[in-house]
Formats: sequence, C-alpha cells, structure tokens
Amino acid sequence: MASVWLVLVVLWIHMIALIKVVEASSCAEVYTPASKLPVGSPISVRCHIKDDCQFTKRSDVWRVKWELNSQSLHSNLSYQESNGKYGVRIPNFTDTRAAVACCVCDEDKCYVVGEVIVDLGSKFEHPEIQWVEAHKFGCFRYSWWLPKTQWLKVTCKVELRLTIVQNKLDTELVFLREAPPLKTIQVCGLLHGTNYSTKMRMKYSNGSWTEWSEQKVATTLIKAPTGRLHTWLKVQDNNETAHLYWKPSPQFHANGWNLSYIVESKEPKKMLCVTQESHCSVILTKRLRKIYLRATNEAGSSNYTIVPVYRKKVLEAVFNFSVRPQSETSLLIAWERPVSSQEKGYVLEWRSLIEKDAALLSFALLDKNNLSIVVTGIKPYKPYEISIYPKYAGGIGRPFTVTAYSSQKAPSVAPELIFGQLHHSQVNIFWEEIPLEQRNGIIQKYTIYFWDDRGNNQVKETNQTEVLVNLQLNSTYYCLITVHTLGGSLNGSVTILKPGHIDGIEMLLIVIPACVGFSLLMIITVFTCFSKNEWLKMYLWPIIPDPAKSSIKRLTTTESLPGMPLFKDDKDPVLVYLSHFSLLDLSEKEQYKSDYVKENLWSHDSGSNVEGHDSLQAFSSYDSEQDRDSIPYATVVFGCPYQSQQSPPPVYLRSESTQPLLGVENPRSPPPYENMPLGGSVSEVNDFNRFPQGSAENEENQAIWEDFPMLRSLEFRETDHISTQSQ
Repeated sequence: MASVWLVLVVLWIHMIALIKVVEASSCAEVYTPASKLPVGSPISVRCHIKDDCQFTKRSDVWRVKWELNSQSLHSNLSYQESNGKYGVRIPNFTDTRAAVACCVCDEDKCYVVGEVIVDLGSKFEHPEIQWVEAHKFGCFRYSWWLPKTQWLKVTCKVELRLTIVQNKLDTELVFLREAPPLKTIQVCGLLHGTNYSTKMRMKYSNGSWTEWSEQKVATTLIKAPTGRLHTWLKVQDNNETAHLYWKPSPQFHANGWNLSYIVESKEPKKMLCVTQESHCSVILTKRLRKIYLRATNEAGSSNYTIVPVYRKKVLEAVFNFSVRPQSETSLLIAWERPVSSQEKGYVLEWRSLIEKDAALLSFALLDKNNLSIVVTGIKPYKPYEISIYPKYAGGIGRPFTVTAYSSQKAPSVAPELIFGQLHHSQVNIFWEEIPLEQRNGIIQKYTIYFWDDRGNNQVKETNQTEVLVNLQLNSTYYCLITVHTLGGSLNGSVTILKPGHIDGIEMLLIVIPACVGFSLLMIITVFTCFSKNEWLKMYLWPIIPDPAKSSIKRLTTTESLPGMPLFKDDKDPVLVYLSHFSLLDLSEKEQYKSDYVKENLWSHDSGSNVEGHDSLQAFSSYDSEQDRDSIPYATVVFGCPYQSQQSPPPVYLRSESTQPLLGVENPRSPPPYENMPLGGSVSEVNDFNRFPQGSAENEENQAIWEDFPMLRSLEFRETDHISTQSQ
C-alpha cells in the first residue's frame, strides 16, 4: 500500500512540473542565432514575452532576469530591444555547454519562462602538427593548428608526448604548455642526435581532452656520445674466451644515430671488436688484463670505459637466492651475503630460455648493500634463467642460478602416451616432455590414470617421463595423463590399449630362445653321454654277472664290480683272491672221473678247450696273458644245470701237483693251502680228497664249509639263485 502511495506522489510532482513548463512555454519564446558555437565565442540569446503571460499580470511591477547554468548573469549583459523583446550577450564563454534561461521576476520571486541550450566544443577534433624543427641542441619547435572548420580565440592547454624511436623501454617525455591558437611551441632537454616521435592533444579550460594527433618524427642535432657504459664480462671456463655485454648508464647519452661500439686492447694494442650490437666475443691472451670500450657516432667518440679481466672464478657464491613473482611482468629477487663478506658488489643477469639470442641477455650492476631487486619487463608464462654473481677484488664468484616464471598457468598441450612392449603382464608407458615454450610453468608432476573395462583402476604419480603399470591379457585398457604446474593442470586425451594375445613377433622372441636353449641342453647331454659312457651305463644299467660265464676272479675283484655299492662301514673287508675257481657243468658220467679232472680241469693252458663244455670255453676266453701265471685253486663241478639240481654232493679235488704254489720264479702264485683246524693240531688235518659217499648231505656241507672257510663264500644255495633270479 505504501508503494502505491509513493508512485502517486511521484506522478503528482511530475504533473506539477509539466504544468509549469506548459505555462512557461505559453508565456515566452527563447531562441539563439546558433545552438553550436566555438569555445570562446560570444553567446547571444533573445526572449520574447507574450502579452497574455500570466506572470506579468500578477503584478504591475516586474522585470526580466537572465541565468547561465542556473547562475544569475550581471544586468549589464542584458538589454531591451522593444516592447516584449529582451536580449543578453555573453562574451568569451569557455565551457563546453551553456544553458541560458529567461526569467520574469516580481517583488517576491522569479519564474523561468524560457530556456535554450548552446553547445560549445562538445565540437572538437584533434589538433594537427604542421612541422617540427630542431633549431638548437636538445630542442624542438612545433607549429600546430586546428582544422579550418574550427576556430578558437582563447588560450588552451597543450600536451606533447615524445618517445625515442626504437627504444626497448618505451619511455615517454610529457610536456604541458599554455599556448594560444595558431602559435608555435618549444620543448628542450632532449638527447642529441636522437629520433623522437611526437603526438599532441589539447583541451579548453575545464573541458575534456581532444583525441591525439597523428605522430611526427624528427631528430635532434647530433653530438659526440657522452658518459660511461655499464659492462659485464663473462669469462668462460677455459679462460680462453669471454663475452662482453654493455648497456647505457644513466649518465650516458648517445647524442646521435647510427651508434657503434669499439672494443680494443692496449697491451697488445689491438682492435678486438666493432659492432652495433650490445655484446661482443673476445679471445683472451695471457697479457690481456684490461679491455677498453667506447661508443662512436658521426660526430665523434665517447670516453673509454675500462673493463678489468677477471679469470679467477673459484670464489664464494651467495646464499638463499630466491625468485618470487611480483606481478605478471615482474620478479622480486633476493639473496644473502656470502660468508666471507668481502664482496664489492653483485651482477644480476637474466635471459629468456625460449629466445636463445645472446643480445637478449640483460644484466644489472648492484651495490654490495643492495640485497634485493625487482626486475620488470618479464613476459608472463615464459621461463627465465636468472643468475647472480658476487664481485670480489680479485675476481668473480660462482653463480647461483634458478629458473623462474613471473606467472604460471596450465600447459598449452598435454603429452601423448606411448606404450612399450608387454613384459610379464606389465606395460611400460612413456611420453616426451612438453616443449619449453608450451609448458607455461614449471612441471610439478604427472598423474597417470589407468583403468580397464572390468572396473579395475590404477593411479600413479611421477616426476619422470615413464611409468610401469600392471595389466591382464584379453582386457581393454584406457589411459589418461594429467600434467600439473603451479598455475593449473591439463588433461590429455584418453588412449585405448588392447593387449590381446601374444603376436607373431613376440612368439618368435619366445620360441627362438627356447629352441636354442633346448638344443644346447641336448648337445651338452649327448657330449656327456659319450664322454662318460661307462659311468652312465653302469649308473643306469648296473652289471649283474652271470656265474656260468664268469670266473671267480671277475666276480671278486674290485674292477669287476663297478656297479656294486661300497660298504665303508663294513667291518670285514671284502677278500680279493689271487687265484680263481673254474665252474664246470659236466655230465653225470664225467663228474667223478678223476683223470678228466686232473688232465683237463687243472690244466692252466689257456688255449685248451674241451668239446661240449661251455664252461671251459668261458674259462679259456676269460684267461688273458696277464692271467697265464695264475694257478686255479679249485674247481667246482656241477653235473647238471643248477636250477634243477637236487643238491648233489659237490666234488672237491685237491691239486696233486708237487710244484710249489708260491716261489721265487712265480711270485704271483698263492701259498699252499692247508686245512688248519680251529682248535686242533696240524696232525689232525685231513687229506683233501673226495668225501665219503655214505655220509649225509648236511654233514657233508657242514664239514666242507667248516674245514674250508675260504670256500664258504662260494656256496651256492637255491635261495641265492632264487633271489638272484627275482632281482
């Protein structure tokens, strides 16, 4: 409800004001010859009051009053032309806008009956520089004017801005002058022989400034350069070459154009370099201690700037060197003094890592008490290498170097992922570094996101340009990399990896080494088999001797039992017999013929052979030349194959030879065998002859083996044969 009342009040006020305007417009007419006039020109306004004006009828005494921008004008400026017509003339008006009102006043108050608006210079275009003259050293004279459609009769403010052409710092000189129109302006204090670009603008009293005029380029009068140059000599590690940099000091003035620099030495006297650049490479000699630098132009040369040559470098560096952004185009650099505190000053240098031109290196010479500086003119998002060198009396200290950005943001591009070969369910993912000009900051880390179509995720962070991740075959994997700087992060594109099965090349890489290894194993095995034939044969197939085709010597010697295990813990050593037994398989008719046994069985002629007896053939084939001197001790005769023998009484025959078994001529023969009783005397020894036939079998065997313990080892039992056969 309150808002409705507020709206009604506002409408009522507007209606009252509208009624007053209508009443005023019906009382008088106000007009001017020109609604747009130049600044400073006189303003004329006229007012015609009508006869039926209600404000004149309220009182018999009334008068006309003029107001300018709601301020009363002096009555001397107004006049009356005739009945009902009044005028006012305002000379030299300098404002850009004039509101002239005509008022009717009675004894109590004044009423505005008419008003007109005059626009002054709201007209105006920028001025024009006609010409520039270098009439004396360090001064210019300018002639300027306004366009012909404009004119001005009052003094105005003029601003001139001069910029040195091709100046990298882009500094401006500003001059303010009070100047009448169509007059000349002079400025001084300029450099000699320097190209200046000038632009101009103006304003009228409290009005607004015009637009800038077009630029005019002119050159001051030339003069020889004056002042010193700031220099920085960097000696290389080999002390054979050096790079000299220089820049103008605050006191240096080129005083001309086409400036060049001369670098020379006096011992020996030699010109080292002539250039228009701000740097030069110098070859050092042992005699060179100082370098002389001077600037020259068409008018002459400046005084020499002496540069000492310091070859010593192993000196202390500064501490806690830090570089922090001050703004998007500046850096705040600070450091602490070396421990020795013998420095005389510092040299700070900086250069862009993207632009490798040597001319772009900048440096500053600092006092020893100056431990911080703000470097301006830094390009944002570009890397800069900044170094500081302490200066000592005898040389230059070691530099402290950092890489810095005035401001950082996310990199412009992200690296592309490259997948290496699969190794044991792992894949090596690597990528190339982002180009330096596209990093936009210092790379802090990389984040690798690796996931498959089964929902398994892996996230790894690294400062390197490669990472190893686990995977499974026959799965589809997706990989994404994110690169981070202090100014932001950027995601790369998603890369798809399908390991699948092992391809042909990988199969060859697996099969070929396997085949080669298997072939080498086979070669080694075959070589071992040939070189260790007997050992391998006895290890795999032990020899089980056949008593029917062997002599007791082969059965009992160590050489004939290579397959038998050694019993180291056996208390009774195995007996090795020097003589041997022969085993004969005779028929029942021949087994008791003593003559046959005497003649054939005890013959040590190795070449003899009995027809029909395989054992003799085996015996003959066994004897060799080295066994010809051995004499058989006894012969065991079997009447039939021992597999079917019903334990017949064995026949033992004692040799009736009178030849001694052991003698000087035959040292290999064994000593005579004597049947020594265990507890009896020699007289109790029985003759070695055929056992009585009437004795029982058990008694015979027991007597035989007790009387002949050496023969006891030759006893063949059915159980032995059965166990041998089962084996």
